[in-house]
Amino acid sequence: MSDERPTILIVDDDETILQLLTTALGRDYEILQASDGDEAVEIHTNRDEGVDLVLLDLGMGRMSGYDALAAMQMDDPDVRVIVITGLDPDAARLPNVRRIITKPFRVDQVRNAVAEELK
Repeated sequence: MSDERPTILIVDDDETILQLLTTALGRDYEILQASDGDEAVEIHTNRDEGVDLVLLDLGMGRMSGYDALAAMQMDDPDVRVIVITGLDPDAARLPNVRRIITKPFRVDQVRNAVAEELK
């Protein structure tokens, strides 16, 4: 039996944020996690069922969120992204970014943004 819930890929190098968002969203959505941009691109590119929405941190080691987004857009030009960042929010005005949520954030902010984007 397949999971019919929308799939969200959460990308953040902070394990606490990954777990917080997984707990907050996991009841209503299928959650995939990546702790850096490289892992996010690999999951996004290789997942046959696709990803409905990406929650993306911009400031990560190895591969930044900016580079990860560019790579995901090459694979899927219509990828939908919500940026969650502690960086300057104006810096996140990139193609396919639907919303920008600044850290620190409230969980209900993220829940509401996700629900709006996936309705």
